[in-house]
Amino acid sequence: MIIMKTIQEIDDELEKISEEYSKLFDREQELNEEKKKLLIKEILDNKSFNRYKWVVKKKDGPGFILKPMFDNDLRFDDIQTKLGLYPHGGFQLNDNIEIHGDDGDLYIVSSDINAGIEFIKSQNIEIIISKGIIHSIASMEKQVVELKEFVSQFNIIKDR
Repeated sequence: MIIMKTIQEIDDELEKISEEYSKLFDREQELNEEKKKLLIKEILDNKSFNRYKWVVKKKDGPGFILKPMFDNDLRFDDIQTKLGLYPHGGFQLNDNIEIHGDDGDLYIVSSDINAGIEFIKSQNIEIIISKGIIHSIASMEKQVVELKEFVSQFNIIKDR
């Protein structure tokens, strides 16, 4: 004997499944957020980024990028695995600091210079400034001095 459900019975069952799915989805979001907070705490508490020296790179827009200088093959595989950064991915530590994974490489991206400097200090990260940046600063300083000398030669400065 075949028992057929009515359309209303099927609709009722689908509605119950939908409600349960919604509850599970909400719980999944809560657990993911809790896990993210624990991962951030673990990374920051362990000062995981001070294993290596880092090179400061200029980035488009405000802020800067830190790239590690490796002296062995261990790198940051443990962090990238925990944060799900393989093969490409990002993990927001806070409003201004993000960790990027790119085919096994790891970068710290700061969208704000002051926040980035505070992060470097708080994590005891040793940084290396590239000669190119130092040269650019020296060149800019020289240009400023030359411009000041040029402007100082005029008695009257007009602002238009």
